[in-house]
Amino acid sequence: MADARVMFFKEHLQLSEIQMSEFIQLNRKFGLAAGPMTRELDLLRRNMIIELSMAEPDMKKVEKITEDIGSLHKQMKQATSKYYLGLKGICTPEQQELLKEIFMVMSDPSGDLNAIRRGPKGQGPGPGQGRNMRGMRKGVDGRGF
Repeated sequence: MADARVMFFKEHLQLSEIQMSEFIQLNRKFGLAAGPMTRELDLLRRNMIIELSMAEPDMKKVEKITEDIGSLHKQMKQATSKYYLGLKGICTPEQQELLKEIFMVMSDPSGDLNAIRRGPKGQGPGPGQGRNMRGMRKGVDGRGF
């Protein structure tokens, strides 16, 4: 997924070699921070469903899990904010507009990057065609589920 993300940003933002070098460093740093948080969030969500599925769920456990999810979600958003600002800092004003558009689409629950029609040099949707921003095939509901 990281390689796909690198190629997506390279092609859609038309990053120069110097920008790519900086982008790869920012992306690596973000991945190192976000990867463990994503895995922990997934585990917490599963644990919450398991607890809620019990005949008599322990609501104190559920409350603790929801607090942990909230804390990790905050950390993830902080890491994403730093990542975005780092990317913005290496972009030209035109690239900053495209970056904003990409992140706006990614913030949409349907996350369909095909909504970004410019693609590299205006050649259509580009990478990820037929997939949402998480690389999942679109399902019946169009959201990748």
